[in-house]
Amino acid sequence: MAEKRSLLVVIYVLLHINAKGVSRFCHPLYGHSELKPTTKDDWRQVGSLFFYCVSTLNVTALVEPKVHISFVMALQVYRYANYLTTDEREQFRSLCKLLTKSKDDYILVANPIIGGRELDALLIKRDAIIVLEFKNYTGSLTASEFGDWHIVNDEGIDVVVKGGFGNKNPFVQVTHNKWSVVNKFKDELNSPLVNAYHVSGIVVFKGNITENKFDFSPKVRAWFRIADMTNVIETIENIASPKIDFNDALWNELPKFLNVEDYLWTDYEQTTSEVLAHNDNEANLFQNEKKSKESSLSVKSEKDIKSIITANGFKICKEKRENKRDAKSVSYSDLNLSKQSIAFLKGKGINTLWEHQYLAIKKAKEGKNLCITTSTSSGKTEIFQIVAIEKLKESPDSKILAIYPMKALNRQQLERWEKTGFKVGKIDGDVTDSETRKTVLQNSQIVVATPDVIHAFLLGRLNDNTVGEAIQDFIKNVSLVVIDELHLFKGVFGTNSAYLFRRFNNIRRLLKRKSKDFAQYITASATLPNAIEHSFNITGVTGFEEISIQQDASPMAEKVFYFVEQDDTDADVVNMVYDFSTVDDAKSITFVEGRQRAGEMAHRIGQMVSENAADSGIYPYRSGYETESVNVITEKLNKGNFKGVISTSALEIGIDIDGLNIAIIADMPYDKNSYMQRVGRVGRYGCEKSYVIVVKTSSFASQLLFDEQKYNYDIDKVLPNYEPALYLEDKTVQNIHALCHVGNTDYCEYAKWRKEFNQAQQFDDGGCFPSSFAKLCQDILTGQESKDYQEKENNLVGAPQIAYPLRFISDIYKILPVKGEKNFIPRESITREQVVTEGYEGAVRNTLYKGEHIRERVRYINFPKKEINVAREWNDYLSTSPQISRYIIPNFNKDFRYRTIYFGDAKIYNLSVKEYYNIYGYWENYNKKREYFRYKSSNGDAKILKIPPFPTTGVVFFHPSLNAQGVNRQDIATILFEVFLRLRAFERNDINYRGGRLFNSNDILKRDDCFIAIYDANDLNLTSRALDEHLLKQIFEYIADNMEVITASVCPNITSETVDALNDLCQSVLNNEADLAYKDLGKERKFKTGTEVIYRMSSKDDPEAFEEIKCIFIGKGENETYYILLNGKPVPNIPIDSIEPTENTEYE
Repeated sequence: MAEKRSLLVVIYVLLHINAKGVSRFCHPLYGHSELKPTTKDDWRQVGSLFFYCVSTLNVTALVEPKVHISFVMALQVYRYANYLTTDEREQFRSLCKLLTKSKDDYILVANPIIGGRELDALLIKRDAIIVLEFKNYTGSLTASEFGDWHIVNDEGIDVVVKGGFGNKNPFVQVTHNKWSVVNKFKDELNSPLVNAYHVSGIVVFKGNITENKFDFSPKVRAWFRIADMTNVIETIENIASPKIDFNDALWNELPKFLNVEDYLWTDYEQTTSEVLAHNDNEANLFQNEKKSKESSLSVKSEKDIKSIITANGFKICKEKRENKRDAKSVSYSDLNLSKQSIAFLKGKGINTLWEHQYLAIKKAKEGKNLCITTSTSSGKTEIFQIVAIEKLKESPDSKILAIYPMKALNRQQLERWEKTGFKVGKIDGDVTDSETRKTVLQNSQIVVATPDVIHAFLLGRLNDNTVGEAIQDFIKNVSLVVIDELHLFKGVFGTNSAYLFRRFNNIRRLLKRKSKDFAQYITASATLPNAIEHSFNITGVTGFEEISIQQDASPMAEKVFYFVEQDDTDADVVNMVYDFSTVDDAKSITFVEGRQRAGEMAHRIGQMVSENAADSGIYPYRSGYETESVNVITEKLNKGNFKGVISTSALEIGIDIDGLNIAIIADMPYDKNSYMQRVGRVGRYGCEKSYVIVVKTSSFASQLLFDEQKYNYDIDKVLPNYEPALYLEDKTVQNIHALCHVGNTDYCEYAKWRKEFNQAQQFDDGGCFPSSFAKLCQDILTGQESKDYQEKENNLVGAPQIAYPLRFISDIYKILPVKGEKNFIPRESITREQVVTEGYEGAVRNTLYKGEHIRERVRYINFPKKEINVAREWNDYLSTSPQISRYIIPNFNKDFRYRTIYFGDAKIYNLSVKEYYNIYGYWENYNKKREYFRYKSSNGDAKILKIPPFPTTGVVFFHPSLNAQGVNRQDIATILFEVFLRLRAFERNDINYRGGRLFNSNDILKRDDCFIAIYDANDLNLTSRALDEHLLKQIFEYIADNMEVITASVCPNITSETVDALNDLCQSVLNNEADLAYKDLGKERKFKTGTEVIYRMSSKDDPEAFEEIKCIFIGKGENETYYILLNGKPVPNIPIDSIEPTENTEYE
């Protein structure tokens, strides 16, 4: 017994005495000891010393099993991450000190991330697991489960106690944190000694709290508490569960289980003043750090800007600069402006005009049509407004029509037009009521609209019994048409708009009974190679004069360009954006590609700022947000209440944002106009110096830009300023607009003049239309329609202006709350393509609610109703990505094959195709972990989420070399796509591309023959123009001449086999004459019913694994799926790409 008592003494000395020497060396919490262990070797020595003592006493056999010996101190503290605010840090330190006085064992973890959620703290006792949330408030508290929490402080001020990012209140916040902990212990610890469902939670206030009203159910009160620092220990000690009992083995494993074993913290006993006294200590207070940065860093210092770039893991490859440009102003006294125009200018503090503004207004007053292509923020809106005021003062009954390509711009510009002092109204998708629209047309002198509403409402209901008269009066009185952002009128949208404005011009001309009486037009655009020609192409009006970028007399700050690339694997644009937000006089705009990326980046920056710290002031911006959220953000940008904005291309245009002095091009745009618009956003409104940071990415344009030898960071060489692509001679487009304008329908725009036509037998267009379109209209009116036109007319249901919108719109899916969801879900819509990227089942997507970032989790999709049901997602750190199979199936049936061209071995077909997406599951990514979730049916079998197919048309390239081993068809498709765009055959949004293989066959083409497809993103068969012999030779000559730079830039990891195949394709086209003769491909070869095939079944758990199973082919289902007999059971809806023939497969 004496030896046993000696052992207990040793344990007591080593574990409980705060004495000098060895005993102190073994105590992990006394940070002031000069002997504290800090490395694994130190702790190894501690262990050796302890067991040396035990073995020397030779008493280990005497220890009774029931003796409870803890080899761990009463309190262990781990700091997974540093607190960012003084208040949280002080609360945590105070709690540590209070816990050291307790006799119980505790493990306390600061800022752990569990299940993707960041907790303020997690406290574990032998008989309890407690989630802690710190709040820096004091006063009388009113709290409930789902309502707002209010606290009235000592000054009598009522304050809402927030629940952190996306949480209604602290209870909701703790609840979500609790379930993250529950799931962690339930799924990973798996011990009968710990019932994870008994996790508790406490909201701990820093100051004294008195209860005004607490509204919690008995069930909640069983696990949830509210405390302040005066009674928190008592609250903790009173929490215990008979279902939780950590024995020594489990207890000692907890730090490793929580992934915090390397984060032992021993300095918690230092006071705040001691911490502040050591500025080099990592625990420096966040607010002091930020304040220090704000006082010492400035955008005026290039050194400071460079230091932030390099500190975030980027190296500066090249530096360029544009010199400051001073304003050139001139008096407007000799313009003979009306009193109202002068009052308007004076009211805005404008006493002189910039020279280009003066020139533009002067020419407009002379009746000239204008195209203004000066830089961003060069006062184009003031030109519109002055010309409009002068028009209305000259003719009070006239109307001004201001057209913007997106309704979001209408909202922004409406307020600016209202400052003219005239009655202003807006008609677009936000204003849907016909009577309201009618009132706007009748009462407003200036009407703001989108082209879409002119097409569908003004012209679509021109002869309507209720609103037709008001529409005709409005059109007849329009004296000035303003079209802003003209460079966006391109591709399908631009082509449709071009015919729309011509139809509008013709109707106005006919209503006024004048042969060539057109309204005056003013267009505004980014720099275009031929702005006058594009203005005519879009409006159909001649006589434009350009006010060009060379005439721009607005001021511009000195602009410094830094071309940067990653110098560190941890380099992150997000951190750089955040660091710029800490610079007092910096305001940044970051441009990215991808709707969800903008929200995700802003969300990550928000997580860097504690809920009690100042707002980060960095906001996301993209299309598709609810109007309320857009208004909240727009107001902040207009008033300068922000530090940064992360945007898609949506902010290339629209509002002028004061004070922007840093632009970060995180993703290179695809054309020069976009680049110039982004760069032009900074350096205006009194900025002394501005910066543009261009980040190198893997994109084609970016790779070329950073090729110092060939392109030397010259944007003009990399992104040539091409004329926007238009398809004015496209037969499908012409048929649609002819159907709208002169078609034999109730919605015919030309209906009032048909009687006159019947007398004269001549279509009266006053020269508004291209001759080919005028002839088409003449043929229709005389009953000589083409077969294609008759098809469109016969298949028409309702108004053609509604059936055929200006923009091709794929299937639209509504975002709706899942049944039982109590939290508000913003009403948004996404396209079929966006379902694949952000709307698949299981996806986590970012959006805004009243301007605040929230996250949603997709629960299920109702494809027939086109509805996506979502719930709020409370995991702030989680992201998802889908596992997708995407393929193209060409239709070689002679009725769906339109043209053919052969160049030797190269066979090229223009035909109908269908695009398919199958989604097998998704990955969840958080805390540097990646976990795969396979879609499963109710019985546990693997299932596939099939996105409804997209039927369209395209051009398909075949060549024997594409079938060779090691050839990556997708790389060749990407190269073809980029070169088609570079030579301006198409606009990027109008076509898609894919490499693929045949799943069907015929007498000429065999199953598994590989192909490249360039296909329409609409239903217009625009890609048919790719079968032009001269264009094809131009395309492949360009590729052959630039093979090395193209492959290195577009597909840097391209294989030699792929390059060889691309070369062979080029040579076939270039070295052979075109054979345009029709080719009979014979009959389609089909599997014989009952024949043997192989089913490539994907694994339930491994996304890359497939099991090949022999089965029996039964027949073909809908949407290119098969029925098979598998293990004696019929299985339907097997994707066509999952079935392969065997050597025993028979064909019909």
